[in-house]
Amino acid sequence: MINLKSRKKEIGIVLATSAVWIGIIGATFYITGSVPSLKGKYVYSIKATKNITAGSIVKQSDLKIVKDSIYNKVPTSYGYNETKSIVGKIADRNIYKNENIKKDDISEPTNGLRPCTLSVSLDTLSDNSITSGDYVDVIVNYKEKGRKPDIIVSKALVSKVVDSTGEPMSAQKTSDQKQIPAHLTVLVNNSNILSIEDAKKIASFGFYKYPSQSTTASKVTYIPSWDKPAPSPAQQSSDSAVQK
Repeated sequence: MINLKSRKKEIGIVLATSAVWIGIIGATFYITGSVPSLKGKYVYSIKATKNITAGSIVKQSDLKIVKDSIYNKVPTSYGYNETKSIVGKIADRNIYKNENIKKDDISEPTNGLRPCTLSVSLDTLSDNSITSGDYVDVIVNYKEKGRKPDIIVSKALVSKVVDSTGEPMSAQKTSDQKQIPAHLTVLVNNSNILSIEDAKKIASFGFYKYPSQSTTASKVTYIPSWDKPAPSPAQQSSDSAVQK
């Protein structure tokens, strides 16, 4: 005959053990966004529902929470419960539909100026020690042979410089941990952002670091394609005659 008290005790142990495991799984999900599973793990991440243009304000409707394999997790991306940390921020670069939103993709709005992030290399920087707080001229080097470089944005404030891993450049790194700038974020107005996007199609960029904040800004000489005056009929006829 089955001992009723012993049976109840066994059931109690099973229920208690199940409750503990449910608690562990729930806590893991809350903290990491992933659920332990014998068949593998997955995470919930925040992705773009549509293309988000550089310089635009990120809205709630721009975001979606997506269940994904843990193997596709991007280390610097926002977790499923961090949408409030994204909404209202400014996109530092073009973010494309279904792309993970990463922490170095957005930043706070600043005095009417908006951040614009550009790729840099040792070849395109006049000074590799560049860091946040410096000022730079953003220079366009045309792909068209024989065309001289222009300044597209003059004396832009650098708000952030990161290396290829997304880590901010730091003067505290040792020689063994030497960082190389990979992306530079400057604060510019909407017109500048449009000019930069326009120039990407026909040129590469260079960056001249100002020796001091008191240095006078250079004169902007770049004219975006949509601002160039249309040639007159007489000029068009002249150009056609030359081509013939």
